[in-house]
Amino acid sequence: MKFKTQIAIYIAGMAIAAVLLVGINVIVDPFGVFGDPIFDWYDFNMTNNPRAAKIAYLDKHHGEYDSYIIGSSKTGALSVPLLNEYFDGKFYNMLMYGGDLYDVETTAMYIIEAYDPKNIIINIGLEETYKYNLAKTDINSYMHYKLTGENPIIFYSKYAFANLNYAKDKVELYGKRGHLPGYNESFEASSGTYIPTIEDEILVKGSISEYVEQNPGFNETYSMLRMSTIDEVVGGIAKIKAACDERGINFKLIASPVYANEVRIYEKEDLVYYWQRLAEVTDFWDFSGFSPISYDPRYFYNPYHFRLSAGDMALAFIAGDTSVYIPEGFGHYTTRDNVKEHAEKIFTDNPVEINNDKKVPVLMYHHFDENPDNSTSVTITPQLFEEHMEMLGNNGFTAISVRDLIDFVEKGTDLPDKPVVIIMDDGYDSNHVYAYPILEKYGMKGTIAVIGAYMGTTNSDDIPPLSYLNAATGVEMLESGVIDICPHSYDLHDIDIRAGATKTESENEKSYIELFRKDYSEVSACVEQMNGYTDIYVYPYGIWDRLTETLLREMGVKATFTTRHGSNTIVKGLGQSLYTLNRINAGNEEMTAEKLLEELKKYE
Repeated sequence: MKFKTQIAIYIAGMAIAAVLLVGINVIVDPFGVFGDPIFDWYDFNMTNNPRAAKIAYLDKHHGEYDSYIIGSSKTGALSVPLLNEYFDGKFYNMLMYGGDLYDVETTAMYIIEAYDPKNIIINIGLEETYKYNLAKTDINSYMHYKLTGENPIIFYSKYAFANLNYAKDKVELYGKRGHLPGYNESFEASSGTYIPTIEDEILVKGSISEYVEQNPGFNETYSMLRMSTIDEVVGGIAKIKAACDERGINFKLIASPVYANEVRIYEKEDLVYYWQRLAEVTDFWDFSGFSPISYDPRYFYNPYHFRLSAGDMALAFIAGDTSVYIPEGFGHYTTRDNVKEHAEKIFTDNPVEINNDKKVPVLMYHHFDENPDNSTSVTITPQLFEEHMEMLGNNGFTAISVRDLIDFVEKGTDLPDKPVVIIMDDGYDSNHVYAYPILEKYGMKGTIAVIGAYMGTTNSDDIPPLSYLNAATGVEMLESGVIDICPHSYDLHDIDIRAGATKTESENEKSYIELFRKDYSEVSACVEQMNGYTDIYVYPYGIWDRLTETLLREMGVKATFTTRHGSNTIVKGLGQSLYTLNRINAGNEEMTAEKLLEELKKYE
């Protein structure tokens, strides 16, 4: 074969490979810049590069929004639904990785020009002041050409010739999508928000020291950084504000909550100077510096990102929502007139003792019987239950309701010195006959978790037959203020069919979700007819998984209970501390009052 022929074949092969590469990348479009013609899967695209994919998405959907919050990844913890509620808008969250204010400025100016918004909120941290306009060196951080003015041919060629592994991942993972987001779906495209994993959300367990032990990154120290780009950052914010003022757009600047160790990597004089410069440009809402939550790592996913609950408190402060718990001293409206004194205060490291949590053991009971079957671990005599209540009272314990726990977290309502929660599973009529008058006698509260399908029935298969509460007795107890009632599933309490209320291996996920939601709706209807609380859920057999927990949160449940042994640390302002709570099985004849007291002392 002649050399020229070989060269021609080689060139032809390279051309075919290039055409295939470009064709696959354009059709699969793992970054969403070509309109994602086949998959329309922007959750995936934004995870690869939110800067480019969000602009591509909004160019198709911006008519659905009239307001934007823009900032670094910290912005992900500022809730779009709350922004809509508090600030009368249809918000989109334009968070992006990296904390480069140049990118925020460029994005904001494009949105102002292209979409004519009603509200623009800029969210800043502290990291912007040393990384302004950093070079973008990889395909995951390039900005869209519509923002930068880059030649569109050059822009699109970067993505057309991208590594095929991105397209391969998208094709493979598309078919495996389920209700729960995977690692490849960090964003909710319709709102632009970052989705924390269930694992991140339920990690808030125990005291500060216990949380740090599980997350040692909070103890790491970092090299000092100089805020070398303050002037550029302040200039960028001034440019955005001026553009908003010119067009009558409502402008707000928020300074994010920051963990104490992050504040410590900057010189105080730089921080104070930065704040004074900002206040010359605009008034702003400040949650930064050494705030009342900055010394408590439980309000943070990691040393650089605050939790959704902290973001909710910040937005409530801005909106003046006094129904929400906000730590005293958290939040400040900073102006040119007060900035000097304020900055000196919040950037002075002064660790304070944190007293915003309570250790709360939860006692689990089921059935009460004068002559219990010793073969079961879920039946107790009324006499022993009364001994339990007498012991609790004599040792300073107060039995509170789950509603009291929720109010402690959401509203900051005080709890007694030694609170304990009593939950009775299944909804036996013996709860009304025996437990209710004993609780009333000792000034205690209890919660009954009912199985909707069993209410008002008698199970003749049991010896002796077991009867369950009916709606009338439920109403009677609820009206007394002694008893709360909550769901324990409607008809998913059969361990022979499934593990608790979770999906079976052979069950289709979509069908299961419909079943679970229907079951929750039906048991909620039973609870609501007694004026009980549907935002509390006690898992059948205490068994839960990521899917059940996600579904319950989507349906508005605020507290969930397992049968995992142990106590709980409940934290004001942290709704996450109310999920997958532990319980102590006190409802059996082996648990004498003396043993129960010993058990409770372990968790003081």
